[in-house]
Amino acid sequence: MMGYHNVDVEKYIGYLKITPELLNNEEYSRRQESYIKLLHELTNNKEFYIDHFSEINIKTLYGERINSVYCFGICFILLHELSHFSLGHLDKDGQSIQDEIDADFDSFWSIYSDISKDEKFSANCGILCALFSLLFLNPTMETDGIHPSEDDRIIAIYDIIKGDTPKYTILLVSLFTYWAKFYNIRDFPKDLQSTEEPIDKIKSFLSNYKKNNIN
Repeated sequence: MMGYHNVDVEKYIGYLKITPELLNNEEYSRRQESYIKLLHELTNNKEFYIDHFSEINIKTLYGERINSVYCFGICFILLHELSHFSLGHLDKDGQSIQDEIDADFDSFWSIYSDISKDEKFSANCGILCALFSLLFLNPTMETDGIHPSEDDRIIAIYDIIKGDTPKYTILLVSLFTYWAKFYNIRDFPKDLQSTEEPIDKIKSFLSNYKKNNIN
């Protein structure tokens, strides 16, 4: 948890407000002060108290939406690993980058094609966040020779869903910007708006970043 120390909570809330489905509901409005207090405790204190987080009720509309994002992210990771079995990757000698790409796509389509339209937004946010978690675990994107680079995995899924709603572009720009700020990534593009043009700028930056930082 201490990895989130000194996060700008107000700016984080600002990002969430761009996506009104997350915050524009009675449950959040009624408990906004409590939720923001918990965020400050989690990000700005040296310790936090897990009992305080029992105030979050996942049975409400707001709680269900937030919890479903997490659950779909976990589901994507588990299905990715299961896909290695179903696609026969374990029957071969050695693993390849293409195996990982295929497992990502198989996992994604297993979720995307089997849920209702109303669930797709939460599912896709969960999948993108799960992939971004890998980027935060490996911020230099150092390759292991088996997995695609984290940004390539993120962009591959984004390119499939970006036409569904512009909110995925907003999410992508916000998360890449936060990653760059969190790890003090030099020369990352500034003042990006949430449109396809900034995505192209981010792609160009990441291509050069990997060339300069990965041996």
